[in-house]
Amino acid sequence: AGGEASEGACGAALVAAATAAGHRCLPIPGASSAAAALSVAGDALGHGFVFHGFLDAKGVSQAHFAGHSFAGAEMTRLAVVQPSRVSKLVYLDAAVDYKLHAELMAEAGWGPPDDPALAAIFRGAALRHPEYGGVKAPALNIKVVFDGPIPVRPHDDEASKRYVKLAEQRDIVGVQIKQFERGVARGETLLLRNTTHGGFLHDPAQQQVFVPAM
Repeated sequence: AGGEASEGACGAALVAAATAAGHRCLPIPGASSAAAALSVAGDALGHGFVFHGFLDAKGVSQAHFAGHSFAGAEMTRLAVVQPSRVSKLVYLDAAVDYKLHAELMAEAGWGPPDDPALAAIFRGAALRHPEYGGVKAPALNIKVVFDGPIPVRPHDDEASKRYVKLAEQRDIVGVQIKQFERGVARGETLLLRNTTHGGFLHDPAQQQVFVPAM
């Protein structure tokens, strides 16, 4: 059994592809940026029981968990506090160190996101590096990497452009890959190129690469 925490068209496309590949997919209500904010802030009980209750309601004792972006924080926290419920983690460009990014944002002069839940992640007093050392289950880090400059959107403001430039200069993507590989005892990394943070989820060519590995 598996669940994915992405929402919208990307999540629906991934569920369809994974189902076609033979997975039983159970999209998780309440798996959102708000839950991610709780997990990063260390609210293990409030966060974990969202998933615990969901699995119980479905009659599932243990599951693979796949999540995109901010869902990585949720999954990591779940694997640490309730390891018996997790048979595998699949990070869909979701193995992110928010403490590292928050420090980079502050240096670039880029304020927190407008979304209150996401802003809580970057403002959290308990913000910390990922607890990969506590993950006992197998884990797959599907990571988008860039062969050239990290893309900058035309409408981005100057602070966000400085942030992207700093991230590129310090190879933040590479740093996070190494962080995952050092921390997760049973972790593997699959690199995706010629795509974007959200684009690979609904790209059939990319799905052919990463869905079988899930």
